[in-house]
Amino acid sequence: MVQLPTSLRSGSAGDALVLLHGIGGCAQVWQPQLDAFSSRFCVVAWNMPGYGGSEPLPQMTFPALADALETLLDTLPGRRIHLVGHSMGGMVAQEFLRRRAHRASSICLYATSPGLAQPETPEALQEARERAREFMVRRIGPLDAGKTMRDMAESLLDQLLSLRAPEAARAAAIESISSVPPAVYRDAMRCILSFDGTAIVPKIDLPTLVIAGGEDRTIAPAIVEAMARQIAGARFEIIPRVGHLANLEDPPAFNRVLSEFLDTVR
Repeated sequence: MVQLPTSLRSGSAGDALVLLHGIGGCAQVWQPQLDAFSSRFCVVAWNMPGYGGSEPLPQMTFPALADALETLLDTLPGRRIHLVGHSMGGMVAQEFLRRRAHRASSICLYATSPGLAQPETPEALQEARERAREFMVRRIGPLDAGKTMRDMAESLLDQLLSLRAPEAARAAAIESISSVPPAVYRDAMRCILSFDGTAIVPKIDLPTLVIAGGEDRTIAPAIVEAMARQIAGARFEIIPRVGHLANLEDPPAFNRVLSEFLDTVR
């Protein structure tokens, strides 16, 4: 039985706005949205299993994460569900739609992608494995070298944030990444490299918002836009002058884009 993930909640009116963080996130990274949308929605920011006091999964896989999300949504009976997934959270949202699309009324895929497509040739497979190895070295290498999660967080900031990111966003990102247990971070990294949502994305037929950060160096805007083009009727927005954490770097701009979309589907 999947344990109920912990979460932060704000507001009690109307539909449910469910916020899913990325690999270095936690429920607290959504505080600007918990504050901004609580007058109109029941806003729920989860702690993914293993994060923020949520019970870790015996094995972290995307189907298991989708099961955990369903357990959380079962606590919101009678409410229409609007999913917002950032980065890895966007992959969880995609996996959830694979078999449970009827439970969502809309989806926002933010700074995310369908993951790695299954290579069609031995050469492409070898290239994909090499890219995955390099990615793991960049992200796990500091831990293997004896660095702490806080050390790694500080080293990742220039990759995650734009150069003009406010100090509050930098501090929130460091605290969030630092709070992730190293073993959970390793499991989540391996999990990301296993994800293939390329068969899910073209079948999405919900109202969809896709958001990219104009200066995102983790998942480039062109990759996010390519995903958006595969979804019939998707609305694609680039938030300028922000990196991978737009909701923290420029909350007013992020909230405006999300609010305008939600106004069309409520």
